[in-house]
Amino acid sequence: SVAVEKLWEAILSASRVLEGDPIENWAKHNANMEAHCHHLNSLNIEKVHLFADNGTDITIGDAARIYAHVKGAKHLW
Repeated sequence: SVAVEKLWEAILSASRVLEGDPIENWAKHNANMEAHCHHLNSLNIEKVHLFADNGTDITIGDAARIYAHVKGAKHLW
């Protein structure tokens, strides 16, 4: 079915296997994520305040910690 084909395309795209070398694609992705983690950590952000026109208003601060795992290391955001 069309839905199953679209699902497989989404899975393969998310797996980074549709273009080029999948191993190289993942290595580039991981390097990009690691660079972003280092950048976010360097900002020493204490809290993030998100709001939108639809009424969303949330502050994430000291009570909540967000961790990213890159190459087995924990990164605090």
